[in-house]
Amino acid sequence: MFKFFAIWYAVNAVLLAVGVLEPTPLSSTLLCVLLAIIFYTESLERKGGR
Repeated sequence: MFKFFAIWYAVNAVLLAVGVLEPTPLSSTLLCVLLAIIFYTESLERKGGR
């Protein structure tokens, strides 16, 4: 659970930086892809029994 929050804060930090530097639809798309990858790996770890 701690790892999830660590990833979440890292994503938020990246989002803030990207949003400030380049507020475009591209950054939103990258965010969606990043979140999808994070949730996918989290679900895989839950199936793994960790």
